[in-house]
Amino acid sequence: MKLGSALALLALAGCASDLAFKEPGAPSSDAAAYRQCYGANDCPPGSTCNELGSCVPLKASSDAGVFPSEAGLPPEVENKSEPPATGKQYLYVAIPQQDTVAKIDSLTLKVRAIKVGSSPGALRTVPGQDVAVVLNRLSGSASILRSRSDGGDEILTLKTAPGLNRLAIAPDGKHAVAYFDVLAAGPSPAAKQSYQEVTLLRLTPGQELAVNLTVGFRPAEVQFDSGSRFAFVVTEQGISTIELATIQKPAIVPLVPLLKDPLKEPKPAEVVITPDGKLALLRQTGVKGIRAVELATKAILDLPLASDATDLDLTPDGKLALVVLREGAAVVLVDLPADLADPKGIDSLSTAGYTVGQAELADDGQHAFLFSNATNQEVVLVADLAARALTVFPLKKGVRAVRPAPGGSTAVILHNKVPGAASSQEGVEGLIDKSWAYSLLSLPQSFARLQITEADPGQLAFAPDGKAAYLLLSNPAAGLRAVDAIDLTSFLCDTVSVGSPPVSVGVVPATQRVFVAQDHPLGRVTFLDTGTLATKTVTGFELNSYVIE
Repeated sequence: MKLGSALALLALAGCASDLAFKEPGAPSSDAAAYRQCYGANDCPPGSTCNELGSCVPLKASSDAGVFPSEAGLPPEVENKSEPPATGKQYLYVAIPQQDTVAKIDSLTLKVRAIKVGSSPGALRTVPGQDVAVVLNRLSGSASILRSRSDGGDEILTLKTAPGLNRLAIAPDGKHAVAYFDVLAAGPSPAAKQSYQEVTLLRLTPGQELAVNLTVGFRPAEVQFDSGSRFAFVVTEQGISTIELATIQKPAIVPLVPLLKDPLKEPKPAEVVITPDGKLALLRQTGVKGIRAVELATKAILDLPLASDATDLDLTPDGKLALVVLREGAAVVLVDLPADLADPKGIDSLSTAGYTVGQAELADDGQHAFLFSNATNQEVVLVADLAARALTVFPLKKGVRAVRPAPGGSTAVILHNKVPGAASSQEGVEGLIDKSWAYSLLSLPQSFARLQITEADPGQLAFAPDGKAAYLLLSNPAAGLRAVDAIDLTSFLCDTVSVGSPPVSVGVVPATQRVFVAQDHPLGRVTFLDTGTLATKTVTGFELNSYVIE
């Protein structure tokens, strides 16, 4: 997660991580609604993409919170997306205009309207359970919705700190942390909004509790250790560590500083915490190397490298840190914790001849997809982390982001669109450059397919087995409202039209049905059968009055 100059959690086009519907013509509170760009290669020459998703002149970008690199290239922009709120069998949709959450049965399509607090917004589900937590923005509360076996719900509303707009749920589902992300609030946060309060929510049935806590300035994200013992609130000032089981009343959460001298050192640009909760690794803009901080002792260890890092990632087991050095033309592999004590064991893979500024790790921890969205370079590199070798895959367009499928053997590559309209003088290559598109990449077959689209590729969801993907496409001017159903074994695609502009897509675990939530004044969700792609649509969630088409 970016902090300081790039603190945003950046969602891709059309990616609504919290499902909500707005009145026609009403301004959206979603930061994504204001985005013009997702990387510098979406912007005209001489411009870059700032943390609010606007193209700004590169020479003025320091005022907007981003800085050109030593080589004059714009900075990388890391695009993240969050999964929509699906329980085990039910889909949950926040309807802020009606102060309700619609609970939709993906099997029967029956809708239940659940009254919650005022203007529900951020909504998350407990992994593998039909339990949802929603933040009620205007009433400063959180509602816990727990599905019963008879289809009804237990509802409990707890008071929270005001204005919170993000939720993170621990892996074991027993706790959640609500916080305020200024960039997710859109261009105008409340004048009295606190930037240093979070609320810890205890979700265990019969032991529910909400505790307001003071943390470091401007929380950017919340990470958890693999055992769900601690929540780590990453802030500009350091890491506030919450011991989840012991907090019972409001308190100041102790802060572990990440900087030796906060007045002289650059703020952290990215922070990752090992799954055992022992180490925080960070990179800083303009600092040649990375830093490791022992969270228990607060000891700081700097690891000098050839240039400053433009990306930092951990494998799922936390045993390997991957550091991207764009100016150093290398990807550095740091075995943890051994290479921190003895840097002589560090391996480095040369990326000379290519611009590599970011890495996207596959969930198997075996491969990393390497690219840059600071240039229109038409290539992606893949690092085999076991063999410690690189393979180069040529593409036909510049890269905005890479989304590896579950299992890591295939990936969907989202492309940028070069500004302007193609002319006949530019030929096919010019047409491709100035069109929207995505590519499909197979590692076993060393094969890539380009797919031109009529709309900016939006949110993407994968089937749990990694054999299919579902990509939203919305272009009101062209009358396009659809989802591309992609077979990741054959790379064949079917475009399925829906009735309204799609805003979110996902797969419900228990029924394996694909849902496409849409922007509609009364609420609309279309469910796809994964075999036949036959559709059924539920429209109108008000007071359980709805129509199935």
